[in-house]
Amino acid sequence: MDFSVRDILFLKYTPDLGPARIRQLISAFGSIGDIQNTTTKALSRLDRFDEVLSKKVLTSLRKNLKDRSFSEKIDKQIGLTEKYNAEILTILDETYPKNLKSI
Repeated sequence: MDFSVRDILFLKYTPDLGPARIRQLISAFGSIGDIQNTTTKALSRLDRFDEVLSKKVLTSLRKNLKDRSFSEKIDKQIGLTEKYNAEILTILDETYPKNLKSI
């Protein structure tokens, strides 16, 4: 698996993706590039993903990954956490609350 905090933020800001679906995508795909390059049909084979949701997720994710201003927004958030010595906790972190992982 090759997912950075930046990658997970892109997933987080994709409509209809909560921690459980993000975790499912991370488990099923090796990288955000693999998700971006998959087909709607392949994505809809996952639990909790029907064809309509899969299309919506892929369309939104692909748009955001190409959008320079969206990318800058993500980078700004990461920069602010560094500036204020904060930490972005992701679903991949061991200290991520267990009850939130199932949402």
